[in-house]
Amino acid sequence: MACIKKVATTFFASILLAMGAMALVGCGQNDEEIIREGVSAELDKLKNLDEETLNLLASEAGADDLSSYGIDAKEFVSSYLAGFDYRIESVNVDGDNATATVVLTCKSFSQYTNSLEEAVTTLAEDESIQSMSTDEQNMKFGETIMSSLNELSAVETSPIELAFAREGNSWSTTQEAEQAITNALFNN
Repeated sequence: MACIKKVATTFFASILLAMGAMALVGCGQNDEEIIREGVSAELDKLKNLDEETLNLLASEAGADDLSSYGIDAKEFVSSYLAGFDYRIESVNVDGDNATATVVLTCKSFSQYTNSLEEAVTTLAEDESIQSMSTDEQNMKFGETIMSSLNELSAVETSPIELAFAREGNSWSTTQEAEQAITNALFNN
C-alpha cells in the first residue's frame, strides 16, 4: 500500500511538473485574456491527455513500481485522469498581480486511497490468495489497484485560487498557485 501511495504522490508531482511554472506571454491581448488562455492551455494538457503529456506523466509516475504489479503506467495515468475537466470562474488582475479562480473536476485522491484500502483488506481476507505465488499475488494486487481507480467518478473541487505575478511583459504562477493545485488534488 505504501508503494501505491508513493506512486500517487510522484504522479501528482509529475502533474505539477507537466503544468510547470506557467509563464504566460501574449501579444495584443489584455492581461486577463493572457492568463485565461494560459491556464486553459495548461489544463487542456491534462483534460485532453495528448501523447506527449501522457508519456511525461507515465514516465514520472513510478513505472517500475507499477510494473511489478502488472500495471502499465500509461493505463494508470489515463485511468486517474479519466473525467478530468476544469472551469475558469474568474480572472482578476490588479497591477502586477492576478488571480485565476478555477474549479477542477477530477478523481478524489482520498476516495481512491479509502477505496483501495477497503479492497486490499478484502483481498487479504481471501484465503485463496495464500495459495498464490508472489507474482500471482502481485498481479491480483495490481488488478485491485486498477479496479479501485476505475470505479471512481470525477468530482468537483472547491474553487482554487491561482496566483500570478507579472515580470516585465510575462505572467508566471507563484509558489502559492502550485500549492493550491497540490492541495486541491490531494485533499479533494
